[in-house]
Parts: sequence; structure tokens; C-alpha cells
Amino acid sequence: MGFFDRFKKNKNANKKVKRVERKRKAIDKQPDIEESQLALREIAVNSKNRHERAQATDSITNQYVALDIAKHVTDRAIRLIAANKIQDEDLLWDAAENAEFYDVRSFAYERLGENNKSIAEIVINQKKE
Repeated sequence: MGFFDRFKKNKNANKKVKRVERKRKAIDKQPDIEESQLALREIAVNSKNRHERAQATDSITNQYVALDIAKHVTDRAIRLIAANKIQDEDLLWDAAENAEFYDVRSFAYERLGENNKSIAEIVINQKKE
């Protein structure tokens, strides 16, 4: 390694880096949600008993309702139970990018296989505390 080696052009510098761009389908703005799912959501959000909230969250089958709970509820355990219910990749991306709380964002990134982003969310937000 000579002194001037750092000024030589890299052989790979002219090659274009191919990035895999993922096409996301639009999330349905007005999904059809059953009344029973909305009732379970109300229990999961407003109940004073934490066990009732956890039971209601665990009983939810609609992924849109689970996404709403995961993004906005203040109880961490309830948020993570709801985030675990989300199976659709597009809804997971929505949770990863738009959740209010870093633990849900980190969990969603981890479920999507984006471990570096998951770790980054944790590191960035633990420094603030």
C-alpha cells in the first residue's frame, strides 16, 4: 500500500448500486370492521382493569383494529400484544414508520427483518431517557 493508493479510482465506483425498491400497496382507508371488533377495541382502550384490556386485545382478529391499538395505546404490554397480532406486511410497515412509541416501531421493524433499524430505534430512544 503506497501513499497514493488512496487517490486511485475504485474499480467498483462506476457500477450502479441496485437497490430493491419494494412496491407497497395502499392501505385501505375505510376497512369493513365488525361491531364486535370495535367493542373489543373500546374495552382494550378504556378498561381500568389491565387483565381485561389484555384479554380484549388478545381476542381481536381484525388487523386494522390491532394496528390502531398498537400505534396509539399508552400501555406498553397492550401495544405489543396488538403489534404481535398484525400479520400483513404493509400494515407492519405502517406501524414501523408511524407508531407513536419506539417499542412498537422497533418490534415492527424486527418482524419485517429490518434488524438494523430495530436496533437503531432502541439506541436512539434510550439515549433520550
